[in-house]
Amino acid sequence: MIEARLADAGPPAPIATADGTTFLATPLADVQPGQAVNAMVRPENVFLCDDDGEVFDNRLGGTLGESLVLGGVVKHFVRTSLGGVFTSVDFNRPGRRVYAEGSAVTLGWHARDMRLLPPAGMAR
Repeated sequence: MIEARLADAGPPAPIATADGTTFLATPLADVQPGQAVNAMVRPENVFLCDDDGEVFDNRLGGTLGESLVLGGVVKHFVRTSLGGVFTSVDFNRPGRRVYAEGSAVTLGWHARDMRLLPPAGMAR
């Protein structure tokens, strides 16, 4: 979960964290610009980015903690500059790039996949 403030109603809705990191997200109808929001993105929508030309609305650097191969999928756990750990789920396929533990990586996702939620205690 990312704590942020809604900068503009959008769509897509720009949000900013306390340290000034900005992201684009799917807007939440009942939150006004300047209000606090929580943002989340499901692990299957977070990708380890290579410089392969794929365009993502959002990018965030981090350090790969570990990768777990679970049959047909690989779960990557990435510690970010925001202080939390993001999980990325990828298919385990031939030719998939393998990252070493401790590698600097970049996460990417689309604005349509990042959801804004009201902060804890705020009724919807």
